[in-house]
Amino acid sequence: MAQPTKKSPGVEAFLSAALGGPPPRGGWARVEAIKANLCTSCGGNADTFKDSLSLGEYTISGFCQTCQDKVWG
Repeated sequence: MAQPTKKSPGVEAFLSAALGGPPPRGGWARVEAIKANLCTSCGGNADTFKDSLSLGEYTISGFCQTCQDKVWG
């Protein structure tokens, strides 16, 4: 279980609304998705990362490795 980074309540509310669970349903909070090792973008498993930097990014954004690669290359 990954530990999400702490955010101010306003930032957390914004991120949870913007990244609210797998499309098309939405509704997941960022913190709950990260604790469950789920991707906040695609809803897939987020338990394998290519390096510690990618794992660190997951604790911030909640993006699995595949979604990180799509966004950041």
